[in-house]
Amino acid sequence: MRKSKVYQVIMVTTIGTVCVLASGCGKKETSESILKKCYTNVKEIKSAEGSSEINIDMEQSGNRIAVNMLMDTKLLNRSNEISAEGEIKVSALGSENTMEFDLYQVKEEDQYVQYIEIMDQCMKEYVDMDAVQQAFPVESFELMKELYKEFELSDKTQKVDGKECYEIKGKIRGGDFVELVDEKMLESLGLNEMFDETVLKEMEFPCEIAVDKKEMIPVSIRMDMKDAMEKMGLSAFQIDMKDCYMEQKFHKFDTVEKIEVPKEIKEKAQDMSTLGENGEREKEIHKNFPEVEMSSDLAANWDSYMVQINDMVFTLPCDYSQLQTLGFTLDQNSITDTMLKPEQATIAFAYDQYGNQIILDLINRTGEDLPLEQCMVGGIEASDTFLKGGLIVMLPGGIQVGSTKEEILNAYGDAASVETMADTEIYKWEDSNSFYKNCDIFIETETGKAESISIRNYDK
Repeated sequence: MRKSKVYQVIMVTTIGTVCVLASGCGKKETSESILKKCYTNVKEIKSAEGSSEINIDMEQSGNRIAVNMLMDTKLLNRSNEISAEGEIKVSALGSENTMEFDLYQVKEEDQYVQYIEIMDQCMKEYVDMDAVQQAFPVESFELMKELYKEFELSDKTQKVDGKECYEIKGKIRGGDFVELVDEKMLESLGLNEMFDETVLKEMEFPCEIAVDKKEMIPVSIRMDMKDAMEKMGLSAFQIDMKDCYMEQKFHKFDTVEKIEVPKEIKEKAQDMSTLGENGEREKEIHKNFPEVEMSSDLAANWDSYMVQINDMVFTLPCDYSQLQTLGFTLDQNSITDTMLKPEQATIAFAYDQYGNQIILDLINRTGEDLPLEQCMVGGIEASDTFLKGGLIVMLPGGIQVGSTKEEILNAYGDAASVETMADTEIYKWEDSNSFYKNCDIFIETETGKAESISIRNYDK
């Protein structure tokens, strides 16, 4: 079972920015003396309360796409227990969607358990010890404090959350990042195969750190990712990166004694670990799927933007009413706006009579406001997390959840890009002239099979 996408984003934010803290974090104080004192004090921290933000703002062909995640966090250092609650806002085509989430990593008896709740979906998964995420990467602090020469101490202090703070500014070089962060940490950040090693070494990450002048403890860290993201080759897709940063703030230290998962989350969480290993879970997922043959109407190439659901074939974009004929109903808990303005888009869950859920991109291509049920479907995503049986979703070439990597590559050819996040490979096929014409398939590395498939086409 792959980890939730939201979990990956959360780990990138909470762990990635805390690691950065070490790289930038006083006779007369210098950047070196402050960084060393920070490391000494951080080693003794038992817990922390803070907030974390990641912001991405870009534009393609005049269309603005923005993602902002803001969350409150609690961290226990020695036990590696974490809680985070917040929201993700996605803006595109003039519409904004908000998804609230809660995440917990706690130790129950001798095992670590992760609980995730998002968009009315609640999951629980036991985690192997080697996959447990560190609350505080203290070892990285020890290594990265040696980078003091890359930072400068500002002449003036600044006020952050009412505290007088030293301000340290500098840049973390990609080569230093690779050398100082081990393979496991790179994997948790999704960087181990996301960037070419040569490109990563050429990157620089501007960093600003505020350190409490009195306590010599970090208060905030901000890392600018704009230039690094541009070096990924986004210009080839006509994507203009306007802004991209991560910021971590620490409000209180040693105030959290215990992290507890709310009773209601424990009671409703679907246990994703109880179906066994070595393919047993996959067998359970698929045993009730109907025997559906690939329709002769379904094209073979991914950029036909066709989808087969059970026995019906659609070409995106299509009217939502066509899915209603199959018994799909919009999940009202996943909807923030029931009306869409012209040229707006939104994301919503739709479920069938068996409890299966798919994710839809709904778009309004008319010149007037429309209720969601009268809009068009520009994208469809199906995941093993939300398929309970009795439903088949097929992409062009007969590709579906459970298809092997070999079958997928034989059908679609080499992907435009491949990214790796933890135990999942993400294969992407896309039209370089449009942000809204693409196909993404998530493949579990252990099984080599698709666990999530999606395709979208917003064009008329």
